[in-house]
Amino acid sequence: MSIFIYFMPFALVCILLWLVFRACVFIHDKKVDWERESKLLLAFLISMIVIRYVFFAYYGNDLKSLSWAYMHILTGDLEPQVNFVVFRDIRMHYSGWRVNMIGNILLFIPVGFFWPLCFEKLNNVFKVTLAGAFFSLLIEVFQLALYDRVTDIDDLIYNTAGALIGACLYFAVLRPLLRKIKKK
Repeated sequence: MSIFIYFMPFALVCILLWLVFRACVFIHDKKVDWERESKLLLAFLISMIVIRYVFFAYYGNDLKSLSWAYMHILTGDLEPQVNFVVFRDIRMHYSGWRVNMIGNILLFIPVGFFWPLCFEKLNNVFKVTLAGAFFSLLIEVFQLALYDRVTDIDDLIYNTAGALIGACLYFAVLRPLLRKIKKK
């Protein structure tokens, strides 16, 4: 049994669930911390962008293929595609390895850059990089259930590198800038 899942309905369901959850928090707390809510919304939007490009990748020129993931629900008719060989694509001279590497790194730079702004406990480069690595690992494990996706150790490495670059940029550039602004 397989299911087509289109991005827009998926995104709308996620947004609706987000709004319901946040409304329940508002009702429970009887107050709204708008600064915290804006940070959480930013983290949610970054996560949705990552999900869009990982699970609903562009496969062709027609509108139908712009935003879909073909989910394979463990029926046994297809084996999951898994690669545990580090940098296999580079060694095998796969022509798209540069695009894959750069795309995965660029995709996670916003995670490393904005998540420490959104979550106070991510207060150093190591914690942010570790959070990015766990987010990437979650994605790679989930891809085991998808028909046209590959669970790949290289993606985990590249995504973690992107989170590390973003974290370094945040702690070296944005955080000091925000502290200067706050002092004024």
